[in-house]
Amino acid sequence: MTWRRKMMRLEEWQPLQERFGQHQLLNLGDPDAAMFSQSHPGDDVCAIYIHGPGLDALEGSSPGGWEDSDPPSGKNVVLLVGDAGVFKRFGIKQ
Repeated sequence: MTWRRKMMRLEEWQPLQERFGQHQLLNLGDPDAAMFSQSHPGDDVCAIYIHGPGLDALEGSSPGGWEDSDPPSGKNVVLLVGDAGVFKRFGIKQ
C-alpha cells in the first residue's frame, strides 16, 4: 500500500476526515488505515496524508490533486483517524 497526499483547506478536509472515519468503521478499524495532517502555523492549507485499503473511494469523494507520497514526518504531524500505534507501526517521526 502506498501513501497518498493532497494539499487541502480546512473546509475541504473536514468532510473527508468524517468519511475516512466511517470507512474505518466499515473495515473494522483496520490497523493499516490512517489519516494525518501536517501544516505550519499561519498556513491556510495543509497536507493530508492517507494510507490503507480501499482509498480509491475516499479519493473519489475529493477528486483531483492526490499524489503518491512518503509517510508524513517532521513537525506538526497530527493523527486525524487511526489508532495511536500508527506512529510506531509506520515509523513516523514527529
